[in-house]
Amino acid sequence: MTMEKDSKFGLVFMYGAGLGTWIWKDISRSFNIPCLFLDYPGRDNDLKNTKDLTIHDYSDILCTKINNWQCDKVIIIAHSIGGVIALDTFKKISPKLTGFVAISASIPKSGESFLSSFPWIGRILMKCLYRILGTRPPETVIRKGLCNDLSKEQADEVFRRFTPESRSIYEQKITYDFPDIPKLYIKLTNDAAFGVQLQEKAIYNLKPETVIEINSGHLPMISKPDELIKIIKEFTMKTGY
Repeated sequence: MTMEKDSKFGLVFMYGAGLGTWIWKDISRSFNIPCLFLDYPGRDNDLKNTKDLTIHDYSDILCTKINNWQCDKVIIIAHSIGGVIALDTFKKISPKLTGFVAISASIPKSGESFLSSFPWIGRILMKCLYRILGTRPPETVIRKGLCNDLSKEQADEVFRRFTPESRSIYEQKITYDFPDIPKLYIKLTNDAAFGVQLQEKAIYNLKPETVIEINSGHLPMISKPDELIKIIKEFTMKTGY
């Protein structure tokens, strides 16, 4: 795929549940093309209560930012549950979308939800926990799941800044069609939050042209930023930039 000479091209980053644009800080100045680091509702610059928001509300907010951005052509880079949100953006930004990178991202079948990736007993347990405790997991779950290969200081920041999301982004079923664009899946082989078997289901559904492995936990943008940057840059070049 070759970009038009006069079109502006950029990268759009979406993070996983509970996180924020701050997770990209180690790679944010590593690209010589425009980058848009999207924040979900309820973060520092948006005090909106996320409790009643649907996944479509999330994607509408993000798509407005993408469509108002300076770039005519974009690659979406989606991490974790950001994959589900990204799927709901495709039809809303389709003229701009030229590539998709999934980083240990959930890619359910069309008509299913994020929770559909998990075994049935896990789905039931997680739904019960969301209803009782909300969507901020206990500290031990955050540290063992998201931070298993991070330093104590890095894990402390993840735990301190974790932001609850709407339950809908976990439970709501979405329908989508894959556009005809290059796709890359980055599999994290030491991921304790979204394990290899779950990632392989996502890969099966996404059917990317390329799968690349990183020996990393759930947050390679923190634990292995240089490796992640190299992979994204190589993919960007292959798409025609």
